[in-house]
Amino acid sequence: MGQFMYGTLKGSDTESADFTDQDNGKFRYQRNASFRNRIKELSVTAYFDLFENDATYISRVKWTPYAYLGIAGFLHNPQAQAPASGLNGEAIGVSEGTWVDLRPLGTEGQYSTLDPTDVNYGIKAYSKIQIAILLV
Repeated sequence: MGQFMYGTLKGSDTESADFTDQDNGKFRYQRNASFRNRIKELSVTAYFDLFENDATYISRVKWTPYAYLGIAGFLHNPQAQAPASGLNGEAIGVSEGTWVDLRPLGTEGQYSTLDPTDVNYGIKAYSKIQIAILLV
């Protein structure tokens, strides 16, 4: 059986933080970070009864072990929403509220100039296309 699914993961400091919380909420609210990742997935799955199951409604078996196998490919593109200004108040070059792709920015440390002895040296950019193997 094949199927196509679409979903979005998202989070927003201004929607989840409590501005009146002096310990953590106020700072998260002022940080105003936001994130979304729209994910599109195409999967092909199959299940197999390990024992033959020809039972009818009247004479059903009590249990039937099975195997569930599949493969899925998904496309994702993490984004962040641009605030009014960047760090220290400098302009960030895009309009406030614009969704900006994160992969080209190297937010996971890609494209950084590290020494070969540094722990994160050689981080490669992640692919927007991923594969998942489904087993149960």
